[in-house]
Formats: sequence, C-alpha cells, structure tokens
Amino acid sequence: MKKKLFVCALAALMLVPSASAFAEQMIVLNCNDWVSLRAQPSTSAERLSTVPLGSPVESIGWSNGFNQVVYNGMTGWILTEYLGYGVPFTKTDNFLQVSNCNEWVSLRSYPDTSAPAITTVPLGEWVESIGWENGFNQVVYYDMTGWILSEYLSDGSNQKTAISESRAHDLAVAAGMESDCWLIASDSENYYFGYTDSMGFVTTGVAIYRVNKYSGAVNIE
Repeated sequence: MKKKLFVCALAALMLVPSASAFAEQMIVLNCNDWVSLRAQPSTSAERLSTVPLGSPVESIGWSNGFNQVVYNGMTGWILTEYLGYGVPFTKTDNFLQVSNCNEWVSLRSYPDTSAPAITTVPLGEWVESIGWENGFNQVVYYDMTGWILSEYLSDGSNQKTAISESRAHDLAVAAGMESDCWLIASDSENYYFGYTDSMGFVTTGVAIYRVNKYSGAVNIE
C-alpha cells in the first residue's frame, strides 16, 4: 500500500510543471528609464533592484498584476504593464539614434504631436527608420512601430549626448549641493540648480550649481 501511495505521489509531482516550463523572454517597455524589481507582487514591496528600459528578463510566473522574473541572477516581481515581447536589434544603415533631447522622446501612434504616445524612447537609443511623413520618421523600436519627430533623430555621427537632468542633479549633490535644490534654469550647454522663493525668484545668498550637459563638470556660482 505504501509503495502504491509513493508511486501515485511521484506521478502527481511529475504532472506539475516546473516554473522553467513556463519561462519566456520578455523586455522592459513603457517606462522612462527603469522599473522596480520587487521582492513581492506589490508596489509597496521592497525594491531589490531597478531594471533599465529595454532590458531582457525571464518571466517565470504571474500574480496580482505582476510578472515574476529572473534578472541578472535575481528573482523578483515587475508590474506586467511594463513588460512586453521583442528581441534586441542589430544596428544597420536604416537605424537612427535618438538625439537633441534632454532625456527621451515620444513614440507616437501617428505623425502628429497631438497623437497618443505609445511609449517613450530614451536619449541615445537606436530605432529602425522605415518611412517618413509630415516631419516625422516612422520607426520600429523593439516590437513597436510608431512615429518620432525627425528633429530628434540622427545617424549618431559626431553627436554630443547630453546627460539627463536627474544625472546632473546627482553630480551637483556629489559636489556639495543640498539634495533638495531643484532645477532653476537650463540652456543649450548647462543645467542650473538652486533655490527659488514662492514668487519664482532665485534665492539670494545661496550658491547656484552649474552642471555642463555634456561633460558633467560642476561649477559653483
């Protein structure tokens, strides 16, 4: 009898597929820069790490609107709305680079600035150009097809890439700026961080931190 029960239990276990049987490759989409990899399927759960936009992850399960994934050896949970299907591309002559913006550009559903945004494409990313209309390029970004204003695309040659505002803020804090300072001005070459009063005037007697958009050099004024 015991032997029979053991055989039945073993057979039952063999019928239960392992997590790896459902594993599938997905990529991070529909976010600005990154998404949180959390310890549990909840937005209040501990953040184990961040996963950059476009990164591949292995999905091994689903619960409560989250996918359980494996990323760089870590297992955690990412909101399903930030995951999709696609494969990294190989750059060819048809590819253009996102440029001339601060952090990202909109991938729109049709060639008009009023069109709904499908997702955002970060500065420096490459997209495949497949057409042109009304000042926009039609492009493929991973598994999504949409439109990006042509002025924000280049062939990548001799292209200066600006650091993001958040990165510039971190550099200023590292140079001694208080972390609660904010961006008070920006031009073609620099970000300026400091304080303003309730009327929007720059607070006198407080240092202004100027961060070069391209070199990341910090100067205190």
